[in-house]
Amino acid sequence: MTPVQGQSSPLGRAILAGPPRVFITGPRRVGKSSLVRAVLAQGHHTCGFLVLRIEAARTSGYDLVLLPQGARLALARRSWQDGLRFGEWRFRREIFEETLVQHLDRCTAPGRLTVLDELGFVERNSEPFRAAVARVLMSPGPLLGVVQLRALPHWLPLLRRADVPLVYLSESNRSDWQRILFALFGRVAAAGRK
Repeated sequence: MTPVQGQSSPLGRAILAGPPRVFITGPRRVGKSSLVRAVLAQGHHTCGFLVLRIEAARTSGYDLVLLPQGARLALARRSWQDGLRFGEWRFRREIFEETLVQHLDRCTAPGRLTVLDELGFVERNSEPFRAAVARVLMSPGPLLGVVQLRALPHWLPLLRRADVPLVYLSESNRSDWQRILFALFGRVAAAGRK
């Protein structure tokens, strides 16, 4: 796994030629998940998950959306009294260790883009979840993921073992990477529609 800084790097050009397998990291609110969702709008056959932040008057927290079916599960809330505590949040550990493990094990079928958005700090100590992520990373199909920058040291060994390129997204290179990832994953979407 080699960090990729921009489209002119040798690895930036190399990922365009091989199977598309890319993870994105960068500062908070730089647009990592938005970029993933924009790529998904190209019409991919997907499997995996998205994490959505919920900001509402009565509820704030995180929901998990399973792809492709769109099932939405409550993952974390400030108001919960039980669950895995992380700062002011309470997380449902069984989401990582049961639901996502079973779901990710079905994501290694050929012909689908596997999406992991995002690997974070809370689930880093869940061995069943880490093992499921490792199986996905070692599978040969197309892959697009996001890893939180602060959680990167915990996930980096798995990414290195699978030799998945890591893109550092910033405000200054975001439009370049959007163009590259659209071209890269656009080929996969077009092939899936044939």
